Amino acid sequence: METFYIHEANMERLEKKMAALSKKCKESNCSFVYNVVGEEYRTTENSDGFEYTAKFYIVEVDGTAKYEGWRFIATIDHHDEGNIIRAYDTELPIPDKYKTCGPTCEHCNKIRSRKDTYLVYNEETKEFKQVGKSCLKEFTNGLSAENIALFVSFYTQMESNQTYTGFSYNAYIDVEAVLRYAFETYKHWGYQKSRRSFDEDDLPRDYRSTKERVADYFFIKRRPYMLQDQLKEEMEEVNFNPDSEYAVNTTKAALEWIRNIDEKERSNEYIRNLYILCKEEYIEDRSLGILVSLPIAYERHLGKVAEYEKKEAKVAEEKGASEFVGEVGQRLTVNTEDFACISSWDNMYGTTYLYKFTDQTGNIFVWYGSKGIDLESGSASVIGTVKDHSEYQGVKQTVLTRCKVS
Repeated sequence: METFYIHEANMERLEKKMAALSKKCKESNCSFVYNVVGEEYRTTENSDGFEYTAKFYIVEVDGTAKYEGWRFIATIDHHDEGNIIRAYDTELPIPDKYKTCGPTCEHCNKIRSRKDTYLVYNEETKEFKQVGKSCLKEFTNGLSAENIALFVSFYTQMESNQTYTGFSYNAYIDVEAVLRYAFETYKHWGYQKSRRSFDEDDLPRDYRSTKERVADYFFIKRRPYMLQDQLKEEMEEVNFNPDSEYAVNTTKAALEWIRNIDEKERSNEYIRNLYILCKEEYIEDRSLGILVSLPIAYERHLGKVAEYEKKEAKVAEEKGASEFVGEVGQRLTVNTEDFACISSWDNMYGTTYLYKFTDQTGNIFVWYGSKGIDLESGSASVIGTVKDHSEYQGVKQTVLTRCKVS
């Protein structure tokens, strides 16, 4: 079993060859299996010498052109000055005589003008035999010389496909690394939407979205030399540091949040897309725009957390301070600390207003009234009758009715 690391751009073409070869070997009862067992990301260079991160598939291959103890060893390419041995099995020493012999078939003993002959080896008798193209099939159960050549060359192809020299390929970005640049960019310049969000005529000439700025700084070595100097000046001016404690720790905290966000929150399409990207270790550069919006999404999340904690703290404070006041049916006068309408709704009798207020000791009162009251100071003197004593979210409150406010 041999392991190869195949560049993503070569994989589709190579898989077709592996499938074809596997089918031919199966027909001849020859062993050939391959499995894609994983993938990994590596830094490599394109044809211009620029480094980029590419995806490589991990492929395990095993096979032998073998039949009744005989297995294919090498192709012998005959020349006047000697023979070129194109060995498939490089570990088995090949007898010297095959380096200079003529194109005779040692199976049928016919001498013909052959350019190539084929060397087979019997594992039981330790015998080598040079055979012609027609006789080869008898040692491979019908696997032709052409397919044997494909079989042999396949391993060389596997080696060569571990690199890629073309122009069409996917470049991948390390998610955590580029997010450190995104948070550092957000810290100094805030979040700027992509150009697609605006009419180009409405944008200033020097407008740069967060995506553009992050890409410039993260891929600075790919930018023209003159632009590199300008970008370095921009970064130095604000002490831009993607390896700062802030950038590193905030990135980790934001990833921890988004990667563990619940299914309900993922019902939002934008959050779902961000969640999917952040679950990856590497992404394609076409997804950079969504990824670098994580800082603002995380800030909104922190704002909601702060608002929730503030609300919880207020509820806890009210739980400890508020007590029931008076007896049901008793007429009370309440000097309020804060008086506010917290809700209103229409019904068949008109509009109902829900007022909430506290007295000077922190006791909470509520009143369902039919009149809208607007107080500039937020405080008032309320005279009302105790209708009920109830609890809301564990907080005691006294319900009043028939109130007069002054």
